[in-house]
Parts: sequence; structure tokens; C-alpha cells
Amino acid sequence: MTKVTETDFINAWIDEVGAKYSADKKKLLSVPDLEYYEIKRGTEIICDNAFCQDYSSLKTVIIPETVIAIGESSFRGCI
Repeated sequence: MTKVTETDFINAWIDEVGAKYSADKKKLLSVPDLEYYEIKRGTEIICDNAFCQDYSSLKTVIIPETVIAIGESSFRGCI
């Protein structure tokens, strides 16, 4: 459920800051290195390693109440 498939990336919808979502916008696939990010309302799944960087400057993330699953190591490397 939280794993990203090749099809997800091929058909990804990309928002204004470069975050990638599944085509139906229900899965957050990946987010570039940002200090602040607000996940889109309607997102249900934060995929494995979505915010993962070797080092991430992420300090604040807003998670909407629609999120029902957070994948493994989604925030690894974040401060």
C-alpha cells in the first residue's frame, strides 16, 4: 500500500514545488528538500521514503486528516 511503483512515477502529478503524487493524487510519492511542506488535502498515503534525503532541511510538514497511512522511513534524514 505504501510502496511506490514504477507506474506511479511514470504517471505522477507534480505540484508547484516539485512534489510528486500518484495520478489520482491519493499517494504522496516524493518531496524535494524543503523546510516546509503542506501535503495536499485528499492525500491518503505518504509513501515509503517520501521525504527521505541523506540530509533533509524539513522542519515543518502539515499532514491533512485525510492521511490514513504513512510508509516506512518516510521522514528518514529529517531534522
